[in-house]
This record gives sequence, C-alpha cells and structure tokens, in this order.
Amino acid sequence: IQIGGDITALEELQEAPPLKVKHPQAYFIRKYMPPGWDGWMRAVRESGRADPGFFTRIIEYCDNNEIDYEIVDRRVTVPSNIEIPLKVGKLVPRAYQVEAVKAVLTNKVGGISYPLGGIKAATNAGKTLMMAMIHKSVPGAKTIMLLNDGDLFEQFKTEIPELLGDDVGFVRGQKDAGWDASFVVAMVQTVSRNLNRYKGKLEEFNVVLVDEYD
Repeated sequence: IQIGGDITALEELQEAPPLKVKHPQAYFIRKYMPPGWDGWMRAVRESGRADPGFFTRIIEYCDNNEIDYEIVDRRVTVPSNIEIPLKVGKLVPRAYQVEAVKAVLTNKVGGISYPLGGIKAATNAGKTLMMAMIHKSVPGAKTIMLLNDGDLFEQFKTEIPELLGDDVGFVRGQKDAGWDASFVVAMVQTVSRNLNRYKGKLEEFNVVLVDEYD
C-alpha cells in the first residue's frame, strides 16, 4: 500500500511505537542490512509504502489518534457475493470452521472489504477443509496454496482432491504441470527460485493461502 499526505502525519506513522519495533536480532543481522540501519522495523517506510499486512494496524492507529485519512482503493478485483459452502466434498464444516472462514472473507478495514488475515486454530481444527471452504466461497476463485513442508505437500495430494475433485494442480521441483488448475498447491521453495519463470502464472491467482505463514 502507498501512504501519502501531510509530512508530519507521515513521520508520526513512521515513528509511532505501535508501528515501530526493535528487531530482536538487530545485533546479529546488522551486518546484512543496509549501511546505517538503526535496528528498528517500521510498518511505514520512508517512501510511504507499507506491506498489506500492516494496513489494519495503520488504520487503527489513525482512528485512535484522530489522524484524518481517505482510502483510495485501486484493487482490480475484490471478492464479492461470498457464499460459504455448507458441504465440501463429503464433509460438513463445523460451526467454528464456518465462523473462521467468514471472519477472513468478510473482514473490513476502514470501511472497505479487506479479506486478509490469519486463522489461529488447533492442530486438529481441520485447516485443509477451511482452505477448501475459502476457495469454494469465492466466485471464480483461482487459488494457490503455498507450503514449505514436503511431507505436508504429499499429504495434500490426497486430501485436497477428495474435497475439490480433479481441478487441483501440484507444483514442486522442475515439473511445470499443474498451474492451469483452479486450485494449485505449490512448494514455496520451487516458486521462490523461479519467480521470473512463473511471473505470468502467479499473476492469474486471486486467492492466496499460506500454511504456517509464520
């Protein structure tokens, strides 16, 4: 996101404690950072840009500190007509799974739709089903699920088709097959090593799911 406007307000957003934290490993990583780095991580950079994940925190700070703002939404598409399925494959979602999916897909920030967030759930909460539910809830979804665990990748090769049928693709290693499916499971290592090669493919997705994104 890009933030512009009054320079004083912008500087406040850069230095405000909720939006600025000391990196816990600052001493050890300083040699890998740009010269002059002060050890602090800022949600709002000097250029006024901020990662999308900080949007909620920035708006909350503005609301709490009476900083006026206007949101200009330049996104090409935003999921609408959300309808959470009451059955996926042969499984019927539990109430807490429906609520978790609904919380992400209907989330709003500053009055605009902002379907971005993390689901905090126990190990056996059924995250595979919830991911499938998100995909099924968005009309015309082209979904990519990013993983960094090979064993989990193999597990999903069995579990996801049971929920979504044959329109599922898998991307790992040097194999390019699988990108054209409406739901693609991809290894982070494969994608990150081939960003230029897969740039066109990645731009087609409008839903991104990440397992253990931390």
